[in-house]
Amino acid sequence: MKTTFLCPGYWKWLQLHPNEARIHRLKVQEQAQQLQAEGNFRQAQDASGQAFEIAHAVILSPQELMADVKKTSEDFVAYGALAIYLAQSYVVTGNLIPALDLLGKAQEQLMALSPLFFTQPTISRLIQAIIHSLYEGSVHFEQQTMPSTAVH
Repeated sequence: MKTTFLCPGYWKWLQLHPNEARIHRLKVQEQAQQLQAEGNFRQAQDASGQAFEIAHAVILSPQELMADVKKTSEDFVAYGALAIYLAQSYVVTGNLIPALDLLGKAQEQLMALSPLFFTQPTISRLIQAIIHSLYEGSVHFEQQTMPSTAVH
């Protein structure tokens, strides 16, 4: 797994220890929000990226495929929310292309995982809803940042 914000060895450890990863993700998310509130946008973006990659490690954890529905749902919601949060931080700093790339890759990852939850309709529907939200986020960011092409 290619990571940008975490070293590969640590990412692998997080994947093998999803319970610890969830705790760490929450701490890093809080740190990102605090940095954002203080106006430290670059550091907040790095912390958001770390939280996103931690969430990614958890949803790819082999131990979590058969976890309870509530925990699995929370993991997927966190992954989707953090993808949008990180993409927003890219857009705010004028980096639309990385934002759209991130959202596209997050959608692809969820589409790839979706068949694994075929026997769990609640999770399957949630994944589809998150994929749709990520798509809508992409459309929104493009509309907000691209100049209008309407003829006046």
